[in-house]
Amino acid sequence: MKKIVRKLFQSLVITLRPQKGKNNRYLIRATFLHGNYDSRNQNPQFDLYIGADHWVTIVISDPAKSMTHEIIHLTLSDYIYVCLVYTGYGYPFITSLELRLLDITMYKDQSPASLLLFLRYNYGAYDTVRSEFLIFL
Repeated sequence: MKKIVRKLFQSLVITLRPQKGKNNRYLIRATFLHGNYDSRNQNPQFDLYIGADHWVTIVISDPAKSMTHEIIHLTLSDYIYVCLVYTGYGYPFITSLELRLLDITMYKDQSPASLLLFLRYNYGAYDTVRSEFLIFL
């Protein structure tokens, strides 16, 4: 059986409309797992934007491993635009996109600039903490 993968897009804009709308902070988490789904053994590279602002360049170095990027974003409108932009090195894709409302007082910074995750470290927990709201079917 021959596998056929079609190029559906070169760039993609995902429009999110959160219930709380503008002037709220959200954690946006994007996960990528290529898995060499097209059997081309080519590792894609593309850009990820929030609105018109560059978030991160996605470089898939090992298609068997998932990659996650997080940003804390203050919404200035009722919509959040997540853009996956083709850069000439394989077609953009996304495995999951999560949006979580944060308490507006959680971060003292009042500027509209987004905050990128630099490092998360486990300081001693032996077990992974799971939320009761995460249910896998």
